[in-house]
Amino acid sequence: MRSLRIWIPLLCTAVPAAGAGARLLLSEDGDRERPISVGTTDVVGSLDPAGSHDTGSWALYSNLYQSLLTLRPGSAAPVSDAAESCRFPDAFLTAYACTLRAGLTFANGRPLTAQDVRFSFERMLGIATDVGPATLFAGLDSVSVRGRTVTFGAWRCGGVEVAHRQLPSDLPSTYEPGGESGRMTEAAAAEIRTVVFDLRSGSPLAERAVRQAVAVLVDRGRITTRVHHSTARTPQGRPVREGVQHS
Repeated sequence: MRSLRIWIPLLCTAVPAAGAGARLLLSEDGDRERPISVGTTDVVGSLDPAGSHDTGSWALYSNLYQSLLTLRPGSAAPVSDAAESCRFPDAFLTAYACTLRAGLTFANGRPLTAQDVRFSFERMLGIATDVGPATLFAGLDSVSVRGRTVTFGAWRCGGVEVAHRQLPSDLPSTYEPGGESGRMTEAAAAEIRTVVFDLRSGSPLAERAVRQAVAVLVDRGRITTRVHHSTARTPQGRPVREGVQHS
């Protein structure tokens, strides 16, 4: 689903384009009148794109609202959607400009303008709910409009304010939940962190028999406590993760 990926600043939250998103759930056998029922266990937090950005909500957003840019299935490169084009105006990368396609309208037929796009962002930043997308735009200083072009300007450069996944294990191990330096959220996931052998020529571990001996003798519990600083839950000693059904 295209909206599960976050592209800054690509969300046009005020564009209810019923036809644009609905094609994601139409059948591909030529019968475009027959909808496809999609089931999910995700909880929908909100139908307001400024109010929530959880997975369940975004699954609906992708079929209710249009984005400036979007992602085609199987591609990591954004392509035009509501925007005719988007680019960095200069080499400093301190602004990002998107020009809307001509003739865009809301579902009720009212023309969609660049002012509407600016309003969407200003509204989202004004609401600033903790569970909404406003926290992703902390570096956005201005949204300006000229004709059909919306420019997102003056991105502040500095230290990292948000980090997601794959932090060095020694960093989260020193985090103090009661401290004021930041907030950490922990979630269960089917990811694996590994300590790998040095297989380069000249290394003793380049020999298969040596690696097999290490695999038998290694103290995996000590690896989780000393190498991963107790941030790993289960010592992994097999190709298939524990709890995963396989044949």
